Amino acid sequence: MKTIIALLGALLPCFLTAQITQPGVVLLQNSGKTPLEDVQVTAPGAADALSLGDGRFSLTFASKSKGDYARVTVEKPGYQVVNGRSLAHADLDPEQVLTVIMCPAGEIDRRLTALNERYEKTIKADYEEQLARLKAGNLATPDTLAALEAQYERKLSRLGEFNDD
Repeated sequence: MKTIIALLGALLPCFLTAQITQPGVVLLQNSGKTPLEDVQVTAPGAADALSLGDGRFSLTFASKSKGDYARVTVEKPGYQVVNGRSLAHADLDPEQVLTVIMCPAGEIDRRLTALNERYEKTIKADYEEQLARLKAGNLATPDTLAALEAQYERKLSRLGEFNDD
């Protein structure tokens, strides 16, 4: 009798874990919600899905429940995922649509490069403006110039650290 009770106790969690279907949609970034079709959507424990013409897909998990988490991955040749961090730890809730945002491959790098160029120009312009003020006010001593140069280098260094993230 104890063996049967122990066996039932061990199997009970298997019967309590419900199947869940997580709805989702794949959209093109900055497009006014333009859907992306034929995006491969996968997650451990779920059947693979392919987004339809309206961008919608469904992942069905055999042993997950509402509130569980899943690592969702998406692929489409020529595109890259924008919101990958939120998909790496997606909260499963069949009442909420899981949104995947994608952009053309290389777009994120192009935008980061353009942003970096603007920041570098701003940092350099600020440095040159401060240097001109020091010189105009006859305050350009070796110590003040060294401090200004150090500040300039720190700002550039922080920009490099930001890029590494």
